[in-house]
Amino acid sequence: MEATRTTCAYTIAYTVPEDGSTPTTGFCTGIQLLTGTVAGRTGTFVLEERATFTPEGVECAFTVVPTHTADPLRRLAGSGSYTARHGERKVAYRFAHELG
Repeated sequence: MEATRTTCAYTIAYTVPEDGSTPTTGFCTGIQLLTGTVAGRTGTFVLEERATFTPEGVECAFTVVPTHTADPLRRLAGSGSYTARHGERKVAYRFAHELG
């Protein structure tokens, strides 16, 4: 997968410690619209994401949202995940997919 453009929208909930201190953990859900190339086909697709975060970073799992458009990636199906550590500039995605 190589994305040339992404647009994201997230809802974030923080876990407040019992002592009332600043939250450092939580979770989020989101939708990400990607334009790019998967297995030689260029088009647009949507990922639904669910993540948890800690002071060390973010653990995220995602699934492809089915679409009914004329886009070359309309039959894309799959899921994946990534782990992002604070301070890292690159994040490797694991993405198992099928193009029907």
